[in-house]
Amino acid sequence: MHRRIAVALLITSFIAGGAFAADVPGAAPQFYGAGRLLPVEWTGLYFGVNAGYGWAQSSSKIVFTGPQGAGTTTPLGAGPTELGATRVIGSGNLSGGIAGGQMGFNWQSGMIVFGAEVDAQWSGQQKTLSAICTFDCVATEAMKIKSIVTGRGRIGLAFDWLMPYVTAGVLKTI
Repeated sequence: MHRRIAVALLITSFIAGGAFAADVPGAAPQFYGAGRLLPVEWTGLYFGVNAGYGWAQSSSKIVFTGPQGAGTTTPLGAGPTELGATRVIGSGNLSGGIAGGQMGFNWQSGMIVFGAEVDAQWSGQQKTLSAICTFDCVATEAMKIKSIVTGRGRIGLAFDWLMPYVTAGVLKTI
């Protein structure tokens, strides 16, 4: 008899526990308002890498000076040459891969942002073309851009996450 009572109490406690758990009210979701927006600060050092593909146009205007003679080219360019007064003219479009990196610094004073940046790029842009000579000859010229280096200054006006700016600098290709 004691066993039956114990089993009956055990069964009813499981049933009552399950029924009670279904009636427990769930917690209401908590609302968290948007935090205070912090102003954007543009001051600091930055760096990055880049890669892409580039196109360029190159032209060649070579003029051999000196009188036109019947002899051969002389050592050290002294005397007349068979190419004297000859012009070699041609142009071509170079293309190839470009990869490099940049580094710069910005300094913000109020809404005005001052900055400077330098970058260096390796360039695989190249082209071989045939140029036409003025005295019925054909010359072949290989054009290649090995690297590109730029440096520039910047001044901008900061509007939170947007900063329109003007920039000016120098470009050096090798």
